[in-house]
Amino acid sequence: MVTPSTAKRTRQLVTETQRRLTDTRRRIETNGWLTQWSHYATALAQADDRVAAGIANGANPAAVADAIVAAVDDPTTPARVLVGEDALARWDEFRRALIKLWQAEQVSE
Repeated sequence: MVTPSTAKRTRQLVTETQRRLTDTRRRIETNGWLTQWSHYATALAQADDRVAAGIANGANPAAVADAIVAAVDDPTTPARVLVGEDALARWDEFRRALIKLWQAEQVSE
């Protein structure tokens, strides 16, 4: 069971991650490590947007906290655990795409 303090700590971690991403981006821009002409500028901007969207639209922090607590309590928990309906839906979508690719390979042989 997720306690209010665990859920609060998870929210704090998410906020801290967002702050660190913003600070890192600011340092890169301020120090001239990345300019608009850099080959990496577009990729970094896309990565920033994707990470920010993932944080904003990801699993409920309480569900994540619950999964973390459950993993700590159960030593047989796998190293990676899907948390939230969005993660389960994406995994199912990925799995179905792999099956279609495999089927296409079987037909072409």
